[in-house]
Amino acid sequence: MNKKLALIVGLSVVLAACGGGGGTGAPSPSAIAAMPSQNTLLVESYGDSTVKGCTAQTGAPATPDCPVAGYVVTPHNDPATLQYLLQQKFGASVSVRNMGVAGTTLADLLNGTNGVSMPWAQRVAQSTANVVSIKDGINDAYYPATTPAVFADQLTQAITVARAAGKIVVLETPNPLNNDHSAELAQLISAEVDVANKLSVPIIDNFAHFADPSNWNQYLSDGMHPTEAGYEIEGQNSFDTISPIVQALISGGPKIEAYGDSKEYGVTFTGGLWIQNAGNSPAYLQALLGSSAAVFNNGVPGSSGAMLLNGTDGVHPAWQQQMAQSSAKIITISHGTNDSGLGAETASDYLFVLNQLVGIARASGKTVVLDEPAPRCDDPAKAAKLDQFVVIMRQVAQSQGVKIVMNYDYIKSLPNWQAMMPDCVHPNADMYKLIATRESAIIAPLVSGQPG
Repeated sequence: MNKKLALIVGLSVVLAACGGGGGTGAPSPSAIAAMPSQNTLLVESYGDSTVKGCTAQTGAPATPDCPVAGYVVTPHNDPATLQYLLQQKFGASVSVRNMGVAGTTLADLLNGTNGVSMPWAQRVAQSTANVVSIKDGINDAYYPATTPAVFADQLTQAITVARAAGKIVVLETPNPLNNDHSAELAQLISAEVDVANKLSVPIIDNFAHFADPSNWNQYLSDGMHPTEAGYEIEGQNSFDTISPIVQALISGGPKIEAYGDSKEYGVTFTGGLWIQNAGNSPAYLQALLGSSAAVFNNGVPGSSGAMLLNGTDGVHPAWQQQMAQSSAKIITISHGTNDSGLGAETASDYLFVLNQLVGIARASGKTVVLDEPAPRCDDPAKAAKLDQFVVIMRQVAQSQGVKIVMNYDYIKSLPNWQAMMPDCVHPNADMYKLIATRESAIIAPLVSGQPG
């Protein structure tokens, strides 16, 4: 939360003059591709009043944008904040168009009803946007007929139609509610996350972000609509997910997906808590590669290679389906810590799993890089088993003819390596940076040889 909140101070003045406006759009690609520099890359944000940016203000008259008295559109809305952050990074060639319509549901978006100007199929066929985001659920939670299953079907339809029109689709969950429909919304959000995982759609999970801190209610102006500060947090969340997509569209470089466990995700133990370190290795790798490629962090804390293969890590479908759906050109796999430390998995099991992961990815046209995990110092027995599993990873790399980032022995050779692991399992930012530097030495030459 602190990183997101720090943004608010810097945006407050700037966004007052910043629209979530339109702009000319480039032709919509069916997959990540190079964008000519003279064209504008367009993101369109669809949804309800929490996309439009309505926030409670005593005495405000009703307007077409916020048709209930007592609400105004804040210039700090989610799409405006997203546009500001994208333009800070990429320049004015990127714009965000706010397509929110107050009082609407996902069914209204699909059917072109309740103030939505046209049906979804017609809208995306005419749209010049490269990326479309969809944030619905709050109004849907007030309709008993919109069950989680119905909502999931509607989301699937919206995604399928938009993809058929050549759009890159991003789902965005709304903030939680502080009223008597909070439970209904939570059920819809659970269904939305399942759809995103099943269809491999990036998701901006505001709901989980706001539901975690104990003081999340202070970011709602009326128990439903965010405050200006709340919208800025949502805009930062949107940027975190959409920025790598924009980077890949602009650069034309290949997409890299980094798979692994909590060490890939970037967990660090600090202040008595396990948190995701902003300086995780995929983030550092992105910084090192710059605009030559777009790196996506697909790490899942608590997962193993077997879970990734079988689609039981709680995030990804079965590996065969994941690879068939993925648009990535380069895949990195960094599993081993949990495979060796969770219990029953044998060395033979791990050998089978790694061979399957590599073989399936290569059969799907991916360039695979195996990435040795960092060592551990918390448990001698688990550390010894991890030693064995790293040897197996090297054997798989050799037999399959794939590149491997040899982190394990190098890190153990450093005199202070244990000091860079506060809980003796998860690295700190210094070790994550070290790992990313070693990854870059292997991956950068692969990137230079890959088309976009």
